[in-house]
Amino acid sequence: MLNFTQFSARLALITAPIGLGFLVHHYEVLSLYRVLAILPLLALLLSFLLKKDVIKADNIGTSPKNTQLPKAPTTTKNNNGNSNKAKSDKKQTQPSGQAITGMAFFANPYLFISLLQFFLAFCMVATFPYFLPFAKTFGLSSAEIGQLYAMPHAIYLICQLLYGRISQYLPAMSLSLGFAVLTSAVLLHLTDYLALIWLARMLFGVGMFMCYQSLHAQMANTNQSKHSGKIFSRYDALAKWGGVLAGLSVTLFVPIFGLLSPFMLSAVMAVIALLTSKMYRHYRLQSKQLS
Repeated sequence: MLNFTQFSARLALITAPIGLGFLVHHYEVLSLYRVLAILPLLALLLSFLLKKDVIKADNIGTSPKNTQLPKAPTTTKNNNGNSNKAKSDKKQTQPSGQAITGMAFFANPYLFISLLQFFLAFCMVATFPYFLPFAKTFGLSSAEIGQLYAMPHAIYLICQLLYGRISQYLPAMSLSLGFAVLTSAVLLHLTDYLALIWLARMLFGVGMFMCYQSLHAQMANTNQSKHSGKIFSRYDALAKWGGVLAGLSVTLFVPIFGLLSPFMLSAVMAVIALLTSKMYRHYRLQSKQLS
């Protein structure tokens, strides 16, 4: 489901610039804004048609997908050793809702995935606001700039369509590899060769797809139905915060460091995400060995 939502988002980022670019030559800009205001209203009306999230009482805690730790064994007060062990076990059997907010970072898959989503959103959005003046430095026409801007999203759609057919023959997507591809793609924007810029835009789309595919798979594997609303809302909220902070950051960096600074900032954030992913994987391996 998350992959489909990203598919629709990338499709909108392709069709919206093309559609608006065509309509502005035939209609006034203010009239187009009035029409665009109808779209979120339609989304609100459609949301009332969605089914309510109802969790049956007899299914709570009994589904095999709900990871629920066993209760601590009962002990007598006379046995101090067993009593201490029971207290220790009781501390480890906290409810899953409390675990979501109270566990350490590397022991909390929800926090890890949400933070990586923040990094990914920051990496992408940081390159968006000043891409038009950046592309104009190559002497491109408006149509060519639009194609360059839409290229990563088009590559994402193509990868999503192809992956759905051949996913059973491929290994699971690597999050670290996805951020490595994203870092390489962002750094390629620093070149002066237009051919490498086109390559960078295509690699950017591949990196986006690999990161989203891996994050969505990990989110689905760790999801608990009793807290899915809270989990996905925090997941999406951190993505929005990543976009907001990326936009604010580049507006401060570009006047000082120039049009290449958004790509440098995006690359730094991608490297941080890559290192965080590797640290998390190392922690998980150590946890499995100790257990």
